Amino acid sequence: MADLTEPMTADPARHREDLLERLDALRRKETFCDVTVAVNGKEFKAYKVVLAAASPFFLSLLENDMRERKEQLIEIKLEEATASVMEDVLEYIYTGNVSVTEESCHNLIATADYLLLPGLKTLAVEFLKEKVTVQNCVFNYYFANKYRCTELTEIYCSVINLNFSDVLKTDDFLNLDMKQVMEWVSSDDVNVKAEEEVFTGIVEWVSHNRSERESCFPDLIRQVRLRPSSQDILLKKLVNEDLVTTNIECMNFVLRAIIDSDESLSREPRNCLKVQVEGIFLCGGKKALCCLPHVNMWYKMANMTFEHQNHALLLDQQRVYIFSKQNWCHLVEYYVPSTNLWYSFQSGFKYNEKFCSVSAVSGYSFLNALTYNGQHPYMYTYDINTNNWNMQEESPINRWGVCAISQGHHIYIIGGTNTEDDVAAGNT
Repeated sequence: MADLTEPMTADPARHREDLLERLDALRRKETFCDVTVAVNGKEFKAYKVVLAAASPFFLSLLENDMRERKEQLIEIKLEEATASVMEDVLEYIYTGNVSVTEESCHNLIATADYLLLPGLKTLAVEFLKEKVTVQNCVFNYYFANKYRCTELTEIYCSVINLNFSDVLKTDDFLNLDMKQVMEWVSSDDVNVKAEEEVFTGIVEWVSHNRSERESCFPDLIRQVRLRPSSQDILLKKLVNEDLVTTNIECMNFVLRAIIDSDESLSREPRNCLKVQVEGIFLCGGKKALCCLPHVNMWYKMANMTFEHQNHALLLDQQRVYIFSKQNWCHLVEYYVPSTNLWYSFQSGFKYNEKFCSVSAVSGYSFLNALTYNGQHPYMYTYDINTNNWNMQEESPINRWGVCAISQGHHIYIIGGTNTEDDVAAGNT
């Protein structure tokens, strides 16, 4: 504490700092104080002018014709504003310094937010940034969000997402409400080793207070990405779970997810479970195979619904499309790797021709198809969004069974035979 009996510092650079220390010393001695701040029955003496200069909150109370101005008394009715916290608040106002601890940091943020003291709030927030753990991240995320601590909210959100497998087991997560749990289990950004960890976390949350939470289970289980899970996991963890088997709605959802071919049930895997590798896709008849060169292995994929001959294959937007003609009705089947399932739709192609090749040109929303009617090849464009075909022109290359490859804004035609009959004869 400054010695008020001695002159102020002779160093001009320390004048403001010395003055603040002397003002704080006078406040602590209750000398010349003209206002009282009351918190939970404890009173603190202070100076109106200093409080008003430090915060618009105090300025508004003291300059208007309000009770605080007349009675020289300011009562702070805030749960977080304890006596020890108010002592820290006044120390900060008078000196710009405060000692933040794990016990006081949350109350300091709440009180500083209430009293419009952003500098004090920043000091406490900086302290919390250094205290990030898996155990406290859930509580601190919602706390930071409540008091509009944007950067702190982002930090704790990132910790939750990166450590979600462990966060699911914490007491703070088990004490979240339904809306908050839904926010996390429906997110694409949470990080888990496998989808069943999310399911297990949901079961644990419901079981923590089953009598009140069991009604939430059907909505929560729909956030589990069932298709990316293995069939063994589905059977062992889901079908044998009591919360599933005792609820007909949940049981139907799980069974439909296992055996139904409706794509509307399919969910993309979470970002952490998406795996992209280079591969070679081969299909014919109803069979589909995939080779992964990096492991030198071939894998059998799910069978196609229809048998395809004289078909064209296209990889576009994480799907594999098969264009072919079935009984003069052109059908498109497409394969979704994340679900290992085939889906189909009518392409609307009205021409009596066989597909040779289909390609997509970068930057355009349509596909280009080469077809053959037994005499001449033609080129068409197809818009998947509108399911419309448009004939462009007769192909300048009169060959059957060609391969078309797009590179940049160009299509390259490779190989093929003079006629369809040459394929069987082995002529090229």
